[in-house]
Amino acid sequence: MVTRKFIALTGNVALRGKKKFQKCIPEMMPIFIIFSYLEGALQSTFRLRIEATAIAIIIDSSVLVGGIYVVFDILVILTAAGLIACHKSETVAISLLLLHHTLHCFFFTMWSLNQALHDFVDVGTLLLLLALRERERATFEEALRKQRTVQRLLLVARVCMCGIYVLWCRETENVINDRFAMVCGICVLLGFYCQLAASLTVLTLIWHDCCMVNWSFMLGWDDLTISVSIISSLILKVAGYLLMARLGAGKWSLDARL
Repeated sequence: MVTRKFIALTGNVALRGKKKFQKCIPEMMPIFIIFSYLEGALQSTFRLRIEATAIAIIIDSSVLVGGIYVVFDILVILTAAGLIACHKSETVAISLLLLHHTLHCFFFTMWSLNQALHDFVDVGTLLLLLALRERERATFEEALRKQRTVQRLLLVARVCMCGIYVLWCRETENVINDRFAMVCGICVLLGFYCQLAASLTVLTLIWHDCCMVNWSFMLGWDDLTISVSIISSLILKVAGYLLMARLGAGKWSLDARL
């Protein structure tokens, strides 16, 4: 009798905790996303001359032109972060951040597949945030009209979020088992137990960046800015997969057929 009561009590506490956590996701994830992008803008500000020189070398131009691009990129991020924080024109804000990723991919990741995959995951996170906002703002009359838009966003986001599994498979150290990464990637891509796969990905991401090699990957750098950048990237990706776990795979998935 005591055991049954204890199990029932534990189940009720877990259920309440799950509901509260799910309610916190729409409120907390935008904060995590804003923090990550603001960190990137701050680092670009501190390394303005270095990044301007790098851009000038890539496009074969003067340092001044590179500096103009970096300043423009910083202003784009700050504007988008401000709009998201104020809950105003979030569609415009996310479009600005997508522009930031497009330019970043063009200048920095054209010759780096790994960096391009990181950008794909970040873009997927932005699309999931946009889908969340579209779903929240839709009234009953708008629901049918916006439903297709939300489903498209979820579909494209799923494809983008598969980038992390490709990254894990490409690692030479094989920190994450290749079979596990492939199974999770296929589940997310096809939308098969997508919420479970996203939840497992969150735990795996935290273990991968925090616990491997006694925290040395995250904190074992001589330059503090590298550690901050890794933490910021982790927060952004965790936010993305938590949004996926909250929103699900959408209508165009195997989950919707089950």
